[in-house]
Amino acid sequence: SINYAMPTLVVNILVGPVAIMQGIYAKHFGLALTTIAFVMLVTRLFDAVSDPLIGYCSDRYYARRGSRKPFIFVGGLLFVISSYFLYVPVDPESLTATTKVSATYFLCWFLMFYMAYTIFEVPHLAWGGEIAGNSTEKNQVFAYRTLFVFVGHILFYLMPLLPVFETDELTPETLKWTVIAVGIVMVPILVYCVKTVPDGVSALVHLKAKQKDTFRELYSSVLGNKPLLIFLCAYLLASFGFGMWYGVLFIFADAYLGVGSDIAKTYSISLSLSLAALVIWYKVAAYWGKKTAWCAGTMITMLGIAGTGFLQPGDSSWLSLLVCMTVIYCGSMALNILAPSILADIVDYGIWKFGADRAATYFALYALMQKGDLTQNRLLRD
Repeated sequence: SINYAMPTLVVNILVGPVAIMQGIYAKHFGLALTTIAFVMLVTRLFDAVSDPLIGYCSDRYYARRGSRKPFIFVGGLLFVISSYFLYVPVDPESLTATTKVSATYFLCWFLMFYMAYTIFEVPHLAWGGEIAGNSTEKNQVFAYRTLFVFVGHILFYLMPLLPVFETDELTPETLKWTVIAVGIVMVPILVYCVKTVPDGVSALVHLKAKQKDTFRELYSSVLGNKPLLIFLCAYLLASFGFGMWYGVLFIFADAYLGVGSDIAKTYSISLSLSLAALVIWYKVAAYWGKKTAWCAGTMITMLGIAGTGFLQPGDSSWLSLLVCMTVIYCGSMALNILAPSILADIVDYGIWKFGADRAATYFALYALMQKGDLTQNRLLRD
């Protein structure tokens, strides 16, 4: 489980900056918020096509070759390359008050960034369900994966606190050295992962059924899977709400609360404190079941998000924000662990009912729901 989850640590160091990217491009690279909102809208529409397509291709390759590793390895490499051009459009040393990055540049590398991320993420999620033997093991696999995801985010927000930087704020210089550091370790970690972790055995092997690749069969195995549709609807609502909050958090903290210099510290502390919730939710799920634990985690997350609406600028505003963010991340920890575990169970159900392994296709739809924060674009325009 640990070896399987390791690549998500380095990948999520580079996913972390997405939360502040709108503010960085607006503040340092001269893009208007309306332009950023439009680019993000186009990217989400592109995801609606590319994510299911990548899932479908991964499933076909797995059915014929029995492995998802080539997708994971290539996706990881492309992700580092695209991250560099997205996060370092201009050398920080040459930045001036009049520096501007074109909307076309931002759009192209933002599309490539998410395409590479999906090539890695979707097969990796599907692989996690395949190396687990039962529902309890799936909880364990995705708990380790969630742990490394959160640690990756923490490491990113710790970067500006290193003494080599002149300020604790998140700046273009911080992003540049973050990408370089991740690029150095990405290849060894990917190689170690694909060499030491088995491919996993799909439940399809035990059924001795033949993978069906017609569009009609694909359509039936998605829209005819009632548990899948219920899961995606529930997850979309959760992702929709969290995405609005997450998408404007940096701007809210920097421009309204005036705590931009404390945001890295606030992120790193709140994420670190929330790691304790991982063990708690794992035990709650084992005792009361995955669905009950998920509902409880969602309610706690909603409580924390509602709390941010009452924050006011002031001397202690960053501490108030820290409390709200800690509550939110503790609650969302349940969703991060249990959503993919539940979906892996649904994959097994789909194999049993339809005689076809659509793991990556199902997880591609799940990944698309994770990006279901289109409304943050409206908030940015307002």
